[in-house]
Amino acid sequence: AEEERRRAEEERRRAEEERRRAEEERRRVEEERQRIEDAHAARLAARRQAEQERAARERREAELAAAAAANRCPLGHSVCIRNFRPVMPGLQDCISVNQGDQLTVTWTDLKQSGWAYGARIDSPSQEGFFPQEIVRVHVRSSRRIRVGDVFQTVEPYECPPDCSGYLSLNLGDLATVLYVGEEPNVWVYCEKKTNTATAEPERGWVPETSLDEYPIKSKPVQILTRLKPAS
Repeated sequence: AEEERRRAEEERRRAEEERRRAEEERRRVEEERQRIEDAHAARLAARRQAEQERAARERREAELAAAAAANRCPLGHSVCIRNFRPVMPGLQDCISVNQGDQLTVTWTDLKQSGWAYGARIDSPSQEGFFPQEIVRVHVRSSRRIRVGDVFQTVEPYECPPDCSGYLSLNLGDLATVLYVGEEPNVWVYCEKKTNTATAEPERGWVPETSLDEYPIKSKPVQILTRLKPAS
């Protein structure tokens, strides 16, 4: 009788162990299924986002073409392509803008080489006039720029001669992001890779529109404290 009880106990333990292993396998299979579903959903979401951005870009390009045909600056989101300073008399209602500033255009005079009215998106309370010819249409990307991202320069940028704290970029330069401020992140603080190992790295503010859509890599960098805007 004792031997039978031991065999029964061993059988019970083996059955419990098999149930435990079966439960673990079920959980593993369920977790793997969930992981695959999540990855698939993420790919679909990224694809939809890319399609939406492409459609928005195509719409804005069509608007730009129509605006160019009508010799006027389109309303909406634009980026400044040339520095402008209202130094001449009679321009007291104009605002200063730098190459790389992103603007919301709310009005134009519909004239070739005429005037537009709007504000910088990072300073919407400062509104004023500026020449239509210094802006071009721009579709903001949904990308998130992170500290440590390394971007290639796709649009050259020249520092404004009357301001300090900016960093000039040539086409193809590699810029490492050292600081990202609050949204809308029109300007980011970067370090430019130099050609020689002994040269001091160059740092300063650059417009996010000069950087490629996606970083070529990311690397660990020293976290900077809050920086003052360039002046």
